[in-house]
Amino acid sequence: MRHARLMLGVVIALPVAFGAWRFLSRSERLVVWRPPPGSEGRDVRVAPDAASGLVAPALAERLGAKVATAALASAGAFALTEDQRRGLSAALQALIPKWAAADVEGWREYMQALGGKPDTNAAAEMRKHWERLPLRLQPEGWRGWTDEQALLHLGRSTRRMPWGEIDLSFVRIEAPEWDNGRLVFSVEAPAGQPTYGGPPLWPVPGLVDSLTPDGPPIVAISFFVTSPDGYRHRLKYWFAERGPGDWVPLGMCGSGPKESRFGAGGAF
Repeated sequence: MRHARLMLGVVIALPVAFGAWRFLSRSERLVVWRPPPGSEGRDVRVAPDAASGLVAPALAERLGAKVATAALASAGAFALTEDQRRGLSAALQALIPKWAAADVEGWREYMQALGGKPDTNAAAEMRKHWERLPLRLQPEGWRGWTDEQALLHLGRSTRRMPWGEIDLSFVRIEAPEWDNGRLVFSVEAPAGQPTYGGPPLWPVPGLVDSLTPDGPPIVAISFFVTSPDGYRHRLKYWFAERGPGDWVPLGMCGSGPKESRFGAGGAF
């Protein structure tokens, strides 16, 4: 096995750790979108609104369009139908603003609408962590919280930083990798640079475990963001097509400099 579980690292306000995935980088088949020669490139970087922290809807539309462009130009594993491209583009257009704005409630509502349930293991790990903290550092009233409340607190405390900028100069659509029939999550990272990530806090029950190499189409989308502390991170998200045009998020991995406190960047 070339991938292993890890404790979800990088924190914002509080040293939180719960079980997540960390994986070794592997070679992958890539389809890369780049601006056409001679393009002005004025829309390469788009920052969220300083007052609200929200990303303009036009940003999500551009990223979704670039995903569709890459799919149209691809072959083999990426020979997606028009309905598949449209569905994947729609999913990204709905999710990018939530991820970029660190909108935990919006992310939860999106996953629950897909059938997602609270990750009880993550909630249990959080309770163990809070139990070990000095009383002054424990969240007030946490012992009476439901799994839902515990995960919302986790999401807000560790992923509340919005993205600073999104680099749209390229978008990669990557083929999934498998190890003994199980989906591998990994992200390319420079030597010595930590990786982080894991499944959604509200995963669709049983979805990842039911996936096989011969099953529903799976793609990974990756691009770069600049965190509010000024460091460049690579983020990578996996999607499975559960039904015609119905793409469901499976998980994410990210990599960034050790000096950055960006964490999962408001994504999961």
